[in-house]
Amino acid sequence: MRHFVLQLMRGLLFCLVAISVTACSDLVQELQGEQSGMYPALQSKVKITELARIDKIRMRVAQNALSNEDYDTAIRFFNSVHESAPVNPLPLIGLGEANLALGKLHEAETAYRSAVRVDPRSARALEGLGTVLVSRSAFEDAIDHFNRSLAQVPSASLHNKLGVAHDLKGDGIGAQRHYRAALVLDPNIV
Repeated sequence: MRHFVLQLMRGLLFCLVAISVTACSDLVQELQGEQSGMYPALQSKVKITELARIDKIRMRVAQNALSNEDYDTAIRFFNSVHESAPVNPLPLIGLGEANLALGKLHEAETAYRSAVRVDPRSARALEGLGTVLVSRSAFEDAIDHFNRSLAQVPSASLHNKLGVAHDLKGDGIGAQRHYRAALVLDPNIV
């Protein structure tokens, strides 16, 4: 009887090992995505994570190029990030900044408007669009965008830009109000 119990236990142990090895082998194949394709969501997450890492690197390169006034390189890299992440407003804002620096007002306006569509509360996109609109003498629209940006992030710089827009529009009282507000926030602004 004892011999029978030992044989039975060995048989069960062998079955458990065999099942475990088979299950592990199947799991490895599924995770590698080589044969079964059982985990496309996992494969998709790995690809998305890798793309996000690459986009971060591209954004850093684009921002460094923008800082170094290498606008063509910045535009190329911002476009690359935008193509892979179209719902991210940051590459669009970068495109707006680079194009504005090159004097390409139409391209800058298009980029900023796209960024505002993606994120209507983006202070940088609203401010950038306002800046382009001042350059196009669309002062009312510029003031509207600057005010929307100011509601997100109050700053002396925005108050100063609002002062300029009001001045150019012929509204000296509105301009003075914003110049004073700019000086309160930053007495060194000129």
